[in-house]
Amino acid sequence: MQIKLHAEIQSFVPNDKQTAIEQVIISQNGQATPLQVGEVLICHGFNREESLTFADDIKPQRKDEYYLVSQGQCKTSVPGIFGAGDIISYDDKVSLIVGTFQDAVLAVNNAKMYIDPQASQYAMVSSHNEKFKEKNIAFTKEILSHRSNWLEF
Repeated sequence: MQIKLHAEIQSFVPNDKQTAIEQVIISQNGQATPLQVGEVLICHGFNREESLTFADDIKPQRKDEYYLVSQGQCKTSVPGIFGAGDIISYDDKVSLIVGTFQDAVLAVNNAKMYIDPQASQYAMVSSHNEKFKEKNIAFTKEILSHRSNWLEF
């Protein structure tokens, strides 16, 4: 397996039958290079050199001139600006995609309360919504009715 970092895909070249990718043309360090491939896996990242920018009069506290520093619950030092995922920094942060989900919940709930201070502290999730209760019960019954077909190990 060959891994190409910091490369840009210029084009894909199909096989004669046009059913699969046979070659990928990449640009790396300003040079175009054809690669014969059996499979292509693309992992999109982000350009860390590109930071989140604000108007000159909005200056949230930063860490390492990049990350937004959380004041707790994904709030930044500027009221009304919240962060989640790779842009936010706080003590004991878990820098995994799963940690981003927690950040997002905190950021969204706090943004909601910033917009409407009378709002509930926690948003409702679909599994707790009355509109889905009957559908969830029916779905669970359907799944359990097929239980005898499951393989048991």
